[in-house]
Amino acid sequence: MKLSINDYQTVIFDCDGVILNSNNIKTHAFYDSALIYGDDKANDLAEYHIKNGGISRYKKFDYFLNNIVGCEASKEKVDELLLNFSKKTKHELLKCEIADGIFQLREELSSDWIVISGGNQDEINEVFSHRKIDSLFVEGCIFGSPDPKEVIFDREIKLSKIKYPALFIGDSKYDYKVSREFDVDFIFLSKWTDFTDWKEYTDLHSIKTFSSIKDLSLIHI
Repeated sequence: MKLSINDYQTVIFDCDGVILNSNNIKTHAFYDSALIYGDDKANDLAEYHIKNGGISRYKKFDYFLNNIVGCEASKEKVDELLLNFSKKTKHELLKCEIADGIFQLREELSSDWIVISGGNQDEINEVFSHRKIDSLFVEGCIFGSPDPKEVIFDREIKLSKIKYPALFIGDSKYDYKVSREFDVDFIFLSKWTDFTDWKEYTDLHSIKTFSSIKDLSLIHI
């Protein structure tokens, strides 16, 4: 069955690369925060981040320490990386581009809107409040890490915050995989993605693809 976007009860948004033009900000922040371990390892982390878009910084720093640096991912080491990362992103997130057309789309749709992001939940809520876009979403339904997306989806479905039919709008392979796991329709946005092979991947899996939120008004998927 083909649904118009205004037939969904719940529309779920990723944040980075979908609502905010922030993927490059995060990539540079991963590199900069890891420089204390050397340039080569910092580059390796940035490449790992790009290849694993949508996964939380907590898991990425655990992987970095365990598999790239080759040391124990102790709480102290992870916390240091997290603090460096947050310092390097927060200022930029307060001024980066917001998706064109998001306010118009909110006026057109009666669905519940929620956010499920790999970004830090407290940070996202603070940035959205400061930039006055938090009101676009159901109160208390802007979610992020440290909980992974699968945990958030499972929890919010059980709490009936995600109602079917539901649509997830993302920009990564991981976003698509999560949508399939929970039987949620999916749209891939390409304009700001850092997934370099997105065209081949979306063609292979017959994923509906659009450039940006601005293109989503009254579409059929």
